[in-house]
Parts: sequence; C-alpha cells; structure tokens
Amino acid sequence: MRNPRVTVVVPVYNLESLIAETLQSLIAQTYTDFEAIIIDDGSTDGSAQAIKPFLADQRFHYVFQENQKVGAARNTALRIARGEWFALLDGDDIWLPHKLEVQIRIADSDPRINLIYGNAVAFREDGTEYVMFRSEEMREGDITAWQYERNHLAASTVMVKTEELRAVGGFEEKKLAEDYVAWLRLAQRGVWARVCRTPVARYRIRGGSRVGDRLGNLERTIEVAEECLEREKRPKYVAILRRSIARARGQIGLERLRKAAMNGDPQIEKYLWEWWRADPKRVKTLIRAFLSTLSARTGVDFGHRAYVERVRGMLTEREQAESEGD
Repeated sequence: MRNPRVTVVVPVYNLESLIAETLQSLIAQTYTDFEAIIIDDGSTDGSAQAIKPFLADQRFHYVFQENQKVGAARNTALRIARGEWFALLDGDDIWLPHKLEVQIRIADSDPRINLIYGNAVAFREDGTEYVMFRSEEMREGDITAWQYERNHLAASTVMVKTEELRAVGGFEEKKLAEDYVAWLRLAQRGVWARVCRTPVARYRIRGGSRVGDRLGNLERTIEVAEECLEREKRPKYVAILRRSIARARGQIGLERLRKAAMNGDPQIEKYLWEWWRADPKRVKTLIRAFLSTLSARTGVDFGHRAYVERVRGMLTEREQAESEGD
C-alpha cells in the first residue's frame, strides 16, 4: 500500500466534548493524502466513544496508551508514521480547510524546506479571539536565531519532515515545552523553514490549560534554553540564548511582582529587587526597589502606594498581546 504524503498526530486526553470538532476539521481538509494517528493518552471520559465514528474513514487510526503526556503521545505516532511529513494537531485545536493544501504546495516549492508553520487564531469559549502573530514578524529560512529568542511556533500549525524529527529524538516526554525542545534540536541540526502568514488553524485557550500557567511556562523556557546552551558552541547563538534566559528571568520577576501587588503582599520590595537583578540595566526598577524598601523600613510613603496601584494594572505579556489583537 502506498504511503500517505502526510502523517497527522492527534493527541487526546479527556476531550470528549471537543475532539469531534477537531477530527471534523481533518475530514474537511481540501488536501486528502494523509493518515491521522489519534493517540488516546489514557482518557477516562468518553473520548473513545466520540472518536469511534471517525474510524470508518480508513485514513484514521486509533491508538490507546496509558497516560504519559502529550510528548509521549506524539512520539508514539512518530514511531509508526508512514508520511514524509509529520503534522501536529492537538485534540482541542481546529485546522482551517486549506491548511494541508497550502503547506504541501509550499513544501513542493523548495527541496531545502524541512519545517513549515503558520499563523493561527487563538480563541476562548467566551467568543474572544485574536490572531497570534503579526505577519511581518514571522521569519523564514534559517530561523535558528529567532527560535533561540523564544518559541514562536504554534504547535498545531507545524509540519516537519518526519525523518528529520526522528533524527533529533522526537519530543521531550513528561515535561512542559516538549515541542520547543524538538524545534531547538532541529534548529541545531539545521532548519530551513517556510511560513503561511495567514491563519491555518484555530488555537483553543481553555481555563486550567498549560497555556495559562505563565510562571511554569517561563521557568520551563529557561530550563530548555539552558539545556540548549550546553550544546551550543557558536558564539552568536550563545549570546542570543543568554539574552533569552535573562529576558525570561525578568518576565518571571515582573509576573511575581504583579501577583504580589494583586494579592496585597506587604513585602513587594523583594519582588522589585528580583526583577531588577534579572536585568541590572533597569535603572528605574533599581530606584523603585530602593524607595519601596525605604518605605517599608521607615513607614514613610515614598510613592510606594501609588506604584503598587500601578503594578496592579499592569498587563502580562500575553494579556497585552490579546488586547492588541496580536
């Protein structure tokens, strides 16, 4: 039997109410030469029953495994994938009908390409939505430096050469940022990327999802970047990774500062000092930390209360992006 051009991996964990919409978006694809490997990662709800009707389509294959997290689910599919290209579709996201057709057309345009990604529309159940990336900021070609800054790829928009993904060991298992680890390893091996600047997917943001764990995501980003730094020997990229780590530490400091202000933490000055230490070039932060400490020790308000109120109104990076429609 001839191998399909594309293998699509669909990890599922307790998505009974959402998985049908995701799989329907696969059936609606205008490009049809694909196989879909649905990895049920130990679901305890009715996900299996929701998936069953779709298995009448011979392109769809169902695999159940004990819960091992999304990285392991993707690796299970990677081991049995028959397609030249390996495409990611998380079980709560939705592809737009032209997604595969556009990306295959791009793949056929240049033999150097080993990764294709696209823009996406992030949406919440309350109806709010925004385009995730500005078209002009999406990079092509050797995107190593860009990816070293932070993970710019929305997983459910990515299609990567199957054998190259296997060559870098697939996905990290049992940890956050499993896709980012894979993209960094691929970048170090050699990446040549192309992009669909118009949205090709709808990216669902759910309450309680990993997306909402900003501090956890930032801490894991630092860990991933430090692991990459240990392998990276090229001075240009070493410098980029170090800046990325410093920036993430600063964002952690800012987020902790904001949470302290929101929660009425009386020791807010310690978070100001933490924020400043992450980036000692922040002279205003140094001054504010000093005045905050002085206020706490003397009982005299050196503008501390007004600053706390201002911090309470600060937007996190993600909230700012949403408010700007980024």
